[in-house]
Amino acid sequence: MSSAVAAIGLVSLACLVGGLVFASLIVMPVLGTTLEPQASAALLRRLFPRFYLYVILTSAVAMIGVTLSDPYAAYGLLTIAAVAAWMRQILMPITNRLGNADLAGDARAKQRFAAAQRMTIIVNLCQTLGALAIMARIALRV
Repeated sequence: MSSAVAAIGLVSLACLVGGLVFASLIVMPVLGTTLEPQASAALLRRLFPRFYLYVILTSAVAMIGVTLSDPYAAYGLLTIAAVAAWMRQILMPITNRLGNADLAGDARAKQRFAAAQRMTIIVNLCQTLGALAIMARIALRV
C-alpha cells in the first residue's frame, strides 16, 4: 500500500479521535447545560446524524489506510464505523421517539429515554477509547 494512502489513513484517524473527543468533552456538555430541553433536542437531532456520518466516514478512511500495516487496527476501525451506523440508523430514531414522548409528559418514556441517553454516552465513550487505543497502537509501532 502506498505511503500516501497510509498517510491519509493516519490523518483520518486523527480527525476521528479529534471529533470524538471534541463532541464528548465540549459539544454535548455545553448543549446539555446551555439550552432549554426543546431547543437542545432540536439541535441534537440536526447534529447527531451528521456526527455519526462523520464517525463512519473517518473510521472507514482510516481503516483503508491501516489495513495492510495493522489488520487488528483495521478491525477496530471497522467496529467503530459499524457501531456508529447502528447508532445513527437504529438507536438515534428510538431515542428521538422516547425524547418526544418524554417532552410530552410520558413518565414511562422518561425512564426509557434516560436509559437510551446513557447507552449513547457509554457507546460514544467506548468508541473514543477504542479510537485512542488504535492511535496509540499505531504510534507505538512507528
